[in-house]
Amino acid sequence: MKKFICFAMCLILSAVFFAGCKDGKDSTDDENRSESYDRDEGLLPDSEDAFFDDFTNRDHSDGIWNVVNSKWGPAFNHGVRPENVSWNDSGVVTIRSFGKYYGDANKTCQGGCLITKKAYGPGRYEARMKLVPRFGACTAFWTYMYGTAKDLDGNTQTKLNQEIDIELNVGGDFRNVWFTNWHTEDLKAHVEKTTDFANNDGEWHLYTFEWHTDPARVDYYVDNVLYYTARSYVPYVAGALNIGNWFPDSWAGVPDFEEDYMQIDYVRYTPYKGQPYTPSSAGGGAANFPAVSTPLPNAANLVSNGGFEYTYVEQGRTVNAWSSYQSAETVKEGGNTVMKVSGEDSAATQLVSVANEGVEYTVTAKVKLADANSVGSVAAYFLKANTEYVGSRVAADISSSSEGYASGEYFNVTLKFIVPEGAKRISLYLECAGGEIFFDDVFMNMTKRI
Repeated sequence: MKKFICFAMCLILSAVFFAGCKDGKDSTDDENRSESYDRDEGLLPDSEDAFFDDFTNRDHSDGIWNVVNSKWGPAFNHGVRPENVSWNDSGVVTIRSFGKYYGDANKTCQGGCLITKKAYGPGRYEARMKLVPRFGACTAFWTYMYGTAKDLDGNTQTKLNQEIDIELNVGGDFRNVWFTNWHTEDLKAHVEKTTDFANNDGEWHLYTFEWHTDPARVDYYVDNVLYYTARSYVPYVAGALNIGNWFPDSWAGVPDFEEDYMQIDYVRYTPYKGQPYTPSSAGGGAANFPAVSTPLPNAANLVSNGGFEYTYVEQGRTVNAWSSYQSAETVKEGGNTVMKVSGEDSAATQLVSVANEGVEYTVTAKVKLADANSVGSVAAYFLKANTEYVGSRVAADISSSSEGYASGEYFNVTLKFIVPEGAKRISLYLECAGGEIFFDDVFMNMTKRI
């Protein structure tokens, strides 16, 4: 059974001091405002609305959550679907995310989402999770109510979009986080903040927002560090709590991957006393919480089409996620498809658009030499967000003197490297410097990631 932070954690970290920040779209924040208050003042952990779910008890989770079957955002995505949400009785919810290279064209750019069965009002909302570590997919944690409701003065308001969002993977940098709270589809307070770490580092991180209506403010935290306080367009209608991943427009990047995952360790909601709000019927969802425990997934392959088995239609042409430099092509070998790279200075290449500086990655590949004179390498180059290279090339050389080599047989080649400072993307090369080399089952992920 997993280790988790016990319920009493919600009542520590009192007397937190912070400096207010100014959002260019939220003029109610003073640039140099400094306040102090007790974060825990008014919390009601014994309220009948409070909940803590560490996902170790399926029946308990089923009483809180449903699963969303819906679609929003751009036309190219395939929504969020219940079959992408799974539960493991060790206490982890996994939500799959399929990028544009996934083998089923009806599931490309598709994610999943949990939603609470009921709506909740002002309080502290916490989620400990690992986000989808790939560009193109947005991991989010938000409350939501849409429609008509009375405001706190009893006046009926229409076309409301009452929402509080924490959104991750924005602006081509996993350090960037969006904090947004809405009144309508047009009226919002929004800011982008930068954490001092990459949120897709494979570690558990705690994302929190604290919603108050009297006086109105929303405080946004990452790992208990305050990043933003909003005082305008603070919602006043209860909303359903959502947590999941989906595929927005280009602001989240290009989803040039096959499959990856977000995971949720626990979610907690604790209301505040003395905070008025309008109840609502938001919540529900289309499917029940997963009925049975499913094994946790293995680490996803950061390399798309690492087995060279698939082709995809992209902008009217057929591609296999790999590019050819000089002479490189996929060929059939028995019932299998492999990559053949032939001749001097030839390579098959793929740009992996996720790299965390200072983190070790491991690349493995099965390799076969056409003869004992064939030579090549598995190599990695590093780029910034644009096409500018940074750091130095790293490579694992391949020849008949390589460990494990056997004439006419595949053997394993491993390359480990640490991403240099400033790099955000990895360009992977399967190189031939002479002769002919066959590659298969190329895999890459963080060395430390579980």
